[in-house]
Amino acid sequence: ASTDQIIATLETTAKATKCLTLHTTLAQAYFNHGHHHKARELYQKLLPEVDSTVLKAQMLFQVGYCYYLEKNLAKAEEALEKAITHQPA
Repeated sequence: ASTDQIIATLETTAKATKCLTLHTTLAQAYFNHGHHHKARELYQKLLPEVDSTVLKAQMLFQVGYCYYLEKNLAKAEEALEKAITHQPA
C-alpha cells in the first residue's frame, strides 16, 4: 500500500474512534509525508486530551517543529518553550 492509502485508511478509522494512539499515528503519518500543517493542527487538537506530561511535551515539540518547517519562527519558539517546560498548550 502507498503512503497515501495508509493515510486515507488512518483518516477513515480515526473518524470512528477517539483512540489517542491512532490519532497520533495519523499526525505522524501526515508529518512524515510532508503535510506539516495537517500534522500540526491534529497535534494541537489532541493536546487537551493528553494527560501524560511526557507525551504532551513530545507533541508540543512536534507542533514547534511543524511551525519551524512552515517558517513561522515565533510560533515555533513558543511551542518549543512550552515543550521544555511541559506546560499544556
